[in-house]
Amino acid sequence: MAGGDINLIISDDDSDDQFIQVPIKKKDFGDFITSLLGQRETINGQKAGSFIIDHAWLMNLHHLIDQRIKLQAKSSLVDFSATISYHNAPDRTITTVKGFAHFNETRITTTNSIALTWTYLVIFPGKPSPEKQEISVRFVSDPSILITRQGAIFGRIPEFTGGLASFTVAHTERTWGDDVTALLLREVEACFKPETFLDKHQNTITSILAATFLMAGIFLPGYIEELVRQKEVADIFMKALPNGISFTSLNIDEKLNLALTILQPSNQLHTIGTGYKLLSLICSMAISAVVLFGFDTTKKSHILLTKKDTSDKECEEKKERFKLARRLISVASAIALGVAGNYAYYLLHLPPS
Repeated sequence: MAGGDINLIISDDDSDDQFIQVPIKKKDFGDFITSLLGQRETINGQKAGSFIIDHAWLMNLHHLIDQRIKLQAKSSLVDFSATISYHNAPDRTITTVKGFAHFNETRITTTNSIALTWTYLVIFPGKPSPEKQEISVRFVSDPSILITRQGAIFGRIPEFTGGLASFTVAHTERTWGDDVTALLLREVEACFKPETFLDKHQNTITSILAATFLMAGIFLPGYIEELVRQKEVADIFMKALPNGISFTSLNIDEKLNLALTILQPSNQLHTIGTGYKLLSLICSMAISAVVLFGFDTTKKSHILLTKKDTSDKECEEKKERFKLARRLISVASAIALGVAGNYAYYLLHLPPS
């Protein structure tokens, strides 16, 4: 210490013989400690969807953040950690940038999530001492594994379950925090797959189709019954009318006799039974359920840090190519069978020629 200044020396974990030296005036030491312990403002962001990231992408994100921060103001990276969560395997935490840069997972497992955290000491213009700034980024490929807790990066899980990305920027300088947030938003957005028209409007489309099939199952038997009755009435008229004579040419007595003939008990019109109506309703409900719950277009997210991650992604892409086609064929077949069954019922109950 000289001239009332304090030299705060912090070791750098990347090397045993390197140190970070932070000069602080004695009168500003209290403010410095306060800035380390307190985070005055926090920006949180979250995006749901389907993403693909790998080790190279994560390292590129680190370099972009580090370069942006160092260009803005004099700063030092004082802490870094990467926590990786696996499926049916212990978590792994890496505490240095160099260790993460050379990281290579040899275990045969898949990656569920990864969280990166950077802590910087930044000396802003006009500020007497460096201030602590912290950035956290987390990617979760399967949100169902999350157990939320107070203070967790994810406060809640949205309805969408394709994948989740979250970041937190804890800062003491608003313009600095906004600039870093804009960078994170741009980079996180870029790793997500763009939504198709079906992805955006899936719930609306499937709801309309399901309601249409359900209504068809309820009202189609009645419509078929009406068609059969029309054919039966036309057949009765043709049999009751004298050959070659139209109904309009008949006199009053002949018309009354014709009406009495049509109303005879033996000429009772066809009525569809309750069993057939119930069967039609059950089939329509089954088709509606397939449309509502069988057309989930959610695509899986992938964090490619192991060989198994890569192989699982390739298998998923192969399945994805034919998944929608299989579901469309299944629903189309069910609809075709329903239409064919109703048409067969109609033909079987037509009056004989």
